[in-house]
Amino acid sequence: MEHFYFLYLLVTDYTSNPPTKSVHIDDIIAVKEDRGNGSILMPYFIECCKRIGDTCITDELVPKDRNDSDRLEHFYQKFDFDVAYW
Repeated sequence: MEHFYFLYLLVTDYTSNPPTKSVHIDDIIAVKEDRGNGSILMPYFIECCKRIGDTCITDELVPKDRNDSDRLEHFYQKFDFDVAYW
């Protein structure tokens, strides 16, 4: 069995009225990459976020991801994420 993990932070902004919730994907870790596990897991992750009332899911490329930016952009756009570069 292959292992696959989403590391995420649940953030509540109490300064907004009403308070808003968001999820920040800190990292996605796969023991073996390019197996399609992320594509299988992402719809369930999105559904879990909806069930706990989150309205926004964010992620940020870290330096180790820079070489895979095209692949990651394609991955997130496949699930209707807006990809923005800062």
